[in-house]
Amino acid sequence: MIEGSLDIYWENNEDVAATPRYRLRFLPLRKMDMTLGPKSLVGKEALLDYLATMQDSTVTTERRRLYAREWLLQLSSRTTVSLTLVQFSKEQLEGFRL
Repeated sequence: MIEGSLDIYWENNEDVAATPRYRLRFLPLRKMDMTLGPKSLVGKEALLDYLATMQDSTVTTERRRLYAREWLLQLSSRTTVSLTLVQFSKEQLEGFRL
């Protein structure tokens, strides 16, 4: 597992009527052998699903969705959120590969 922080930015936050577009960037704590870029998601449900599935699978699905909803609420009020000390497998990071 690769540990780091996940920054989420709501790109079109000025147009509240539009379908939200999000840019995610993973910043590993240690140097990696792959170059990472941003990952894009469109829609609140897509982001909610992504945030719920990226968490530790030993945590119940209900609890993971609860955490994801809390992060989404923070994002709605601030337009950007940083999640520290998240862990991804190399397979999960493929969506960030340049």
